[in-house]
Amino acid sequence: MKRHLLCILFFAIVFFSTSVLIAQPKFNIVGGLRFDFGEVFTGMIVKHTLTIKNDGTDTLYVHDVSTSCGCTATMLSTELIAPGKSGSLEISFDSKRFSGFVE
Repeated sequence: MKRHLLCILFFAIVFFSTSVLIAQPKFNIVGGLRFDFGEVFTGMIVKHTLTIKNDGTDTLYVHDVSTSCGCTATMLSTELIAPGKSGSLEISFDSKRFSGFVE
């Protein structure tokens, strides 16, 4: 009886740990990783919205989104994206302090 109980407990632990390892979010940016605003004139503010999809089997947590300078800002629609669902990330660029090619 004791051996039978230990065997069941062992298989329950293996099954649970395997399912935890398999269940995970998968970050996907719909449309690809690159976007070109095209020709932007000095003083313009341009915006683009990225769609972030969770192609995984667990909730995707998106937090601490930051930019590299004050000319660019982001706004995230939600920090939690359920499996199979999408969220959006709006990116805006203020060109008032720039001229020439900016990447």
